[in-house]
Amino acid sequence: MSSNSPSLRFATRRIDIHHHFLPPSFVDALVQTGHPAAAQAQALTWSPERSLAMMDGAGIETAIVSLSLPGASFAEAADPAALARQCNEYAAQMITDHPGRFGAFASLPMMDSQAALDDIAYTLDTLKLYGASLPSYACGRNLSDAEFHPLLTELNRRRAIVFLHPNQAPGPGFNDFVEFPHEVTRALASLTESGGIERYTRIRYILAYGGGTIPFIASRVTVVGMDVFGNFLKTMVRYLQRVRTMQRMSYDLTATTDPYAWRALYGHTKPTRILMGSNYPWTSPAAFARQQAALRDFEELDLPQLESIERGNALKLFPRFV
Repeated sequence: MSSNSPSLRFATRRIDIHHHFLPPSFVDALVQTGHPAAAQAQALTWSPERSLAMMDGAGIETAIVSLSLPGASFAEAADPAALARQCNEYAAQMITDHPGRFGAFASLPMMDSQAALDDIAYTLDTLKLYGASLPSYACGRNLSDAEFHPLLTELNRRRAIVFLHPNQAPGPGFNDFVEFPHEVTRALASLTESGGIERYTRIRYILAYGGGTIPFIASRVTVVGMDVFGNFLKTMVRYLQRVRTMQRMSYDLTATTDPYAWRALYGHTKPTRILMGSNYPWTSPAAFARQQAALRDFEELDLPQLESIERGNALKLFPRFV
């Protein structure tokens, strides 16, 4: 859509990097397997047109969509590879049908290493998607599991953008709403403890939900699994490598009006590493509007920094939007 569009003429032309889509094949798979997310997914009645209406109302020029929870690799799915392929092709068609309005992160069949590698090549080289969305865990396995090493190695080789998103709560008695931020932290901590942070230094991570609790416990996550009483020089080299990798990560400022959370993130990383996300359709347009209004009142951000969060920082990762 042209910037002269009436709905965007006076808007900020925001780029939304946390925007979910629920294609028909995905919703059907949830319903057919009786997945707990099925009822909510059906109730949302998502469509590309509904996303576009929300975007126009919120001053969002482009949304980079990712498959909603639980992704294509949920335990009950009959054929996760086929489901991932269908969803990725649906996203690619959205990009074609609405030039400039959508991008997409690929969903990968996490539990099938060869299929995942094939889909990385297909989605990034043929479909020209923008990176990959990885869940904090898949089928009960953390990203540090050896099962995912080939996938992460290939994403690292390609210097791919990886949108790290929480999966659903780990078991009964856990509340998804509360657990989501912790899931992001657990995923990064598991990668760090296993040495994955050092192995996959070329991956360009975007951490959903402001990195969860990372801004509060970053120093603990950085040293997890290290022998701090071992060889001092080796320990410092490893520590500094982890710090540099974490400093290159980006953070998605999503679905909160809490200035204390913003202040923690703002103190942890540079404003140039913060991106804007709506979490639509799980977050309503009204809730997103309240977030944006509160953010504009946040005294620690000046206007150039705010404009960078809403658009400029994303352009550095996704220059095709320029």
